[in-house]
Amino acid sequence: MDLQDLQNEYSEDYGDEKKRLRVEKWAAKEITHEEARQVVDYLRKCCAPYSDKDQVDERAKRSIAQVTRLWQTYLFIKILVYCPVRQEEIRQYVLGKTLFRKEDEEGNSYYEAYFREHKRSDTNEDRNYKLPNILTPDLDLWLYKWRPLIEKMIQTEAGWTSFWGHDYEGISLLRQKIALAKQGVISARVRRPEHYLQELERKLRGKERRIAGWQIAKSNFEEHNHVFFLFGKRGIEAFGKPFSRDNFWEVVTRAIAKATQALFNEAKWINPHALRNIAEKHIRQPGKTDITEPFGIFIGHSKEMGDEYAEQLTSEYELTEDITDDWWLEEE
Repeated sequence: MDLQDLQNEYSEDYGDEKKRLRVEKWAAKEITHEEARQVVDYLRKCCAPYSDKDQVDERAKRSIAQVTRLWQTYLFIKILVYCPVRQEEIRQYVLGKTLFRKEDEEGNSYYEAYFREHKRSDTNEDRNYKLPNILTPDLDLWLYKWRPLIEKMIQTEAGWTSFWGHDYEGISLLRQKIALAKQGVISARVRRPEHYLQELERKLRGKERRIAGWQIAKSNFEEHNHVFFLFGKRGIEAFGKPFSRDNFWEVVTRAIAKATQALFNEAKWINPHALRNIAEKHIRQPGKTDITEPFGIFIGHSKEMGDEYAEQLTSEYELTEDITDDWWLEEE
């Protein structure tokens, strides 16, 4: 009996703590769907070819690698906001295999996803859904401009170097400058020769690391046809590989944290799954047509699971604020 009483006491404490931790967890992640759409717009502006939108200067121009990496990240967030399917599906998009470009009867283009015997919580049936039309222009740009451009550039060592914003011929000139500096041949305008030489060698090491990883990156890229792939920001040997779950989560959470800090002065560390919860809560707003059941099918789970997701983000205040003034009145 003592052990039973102790278990009951701990169970009650655990329930209270779990509820408190859940509130704290979502406080760091919660934004409205409207704010999520603002994040998408912000990230789109970050894809500009110049690092400063008011300064059209070659020195401020981003490399193809920087622009395309930002574009891919923006596209991740936009898909998750407007088509909040499981991130596993997005990672497995392959044009012509799981992702298809089609046209409706009026000639309007759209994309459709199809997964055979897709693993779901309640069934192993095929997954087939249409992506929102708002995604079509951006997917077109990625699939028919940026991705083919990347594929073309990495075919040669010179193209690979240019992809990262380095001058291939300039590397030889840099080596010559270093050799001359070691011999003491340095411009009189250089006040600190040792620092000058160290800086030249640092630049050369960075460029040579990129070149050394070219063959591996090219091989990685050619081994698959996934729509999205790693850029290997921290390790060039990862360039071209498909995304893993952890890689995808890190890219998404960091991008949203950066955007929310810029937009709302508070970084929200929102992962891909949280965007599904935000969407579920959004479609349950008062006054909206009830689409909970078909929406659950669209994003790949049951209505009951969607109710649970929405509940995790909905406070008691939000549930009651619309009925507190008139709950006692009879309906006409």
